[in-house]
Amino acid sequence: MKLLWIGLLAAAALGAAYFAVQAKGPSYEPPVIEETPYVPTRLPRAAGPGERIAVLHVEGMCCGGCTGKLYRALSAVHGVTAACVDFDTGTASAIVGENASGDELAHALTFDKYSASVTP
Repeated sequence: MKLLWIGLLAAAALGAAYFAVQAKGPSYEPPVIEETPYVPTRLPRAAGPGERIAVLHVEGMCCGGCTGKLYRALSAVHGVTAACVDFDTGTASAIVGENASGDELAHALTFDKYSASVTP
């Protein structure tokens, strides 16, 4: 009878060890937080020949995170060679060709909660 109990205890210990080895760790994975890309607050250069600087007043920016969305939208406009967004002043600037439409730039920055207008 003693051998039976020892055998049962050994089997239980082996079973527990097996399940402990097979058990996986916690399934929680922390969220991946994408860092906001660098958004310039000043244009990197002056306008060259055949170019001009367009300045837009942007309403609706509530935090520094808004600048990344606006910068990407402004940079995607055809003809924009450089862009910047300044949260503190509420403006966005772009170097564009002399014939570029300011209304097109303002339209590109008017989405979601943002509203843009060309500064004279």
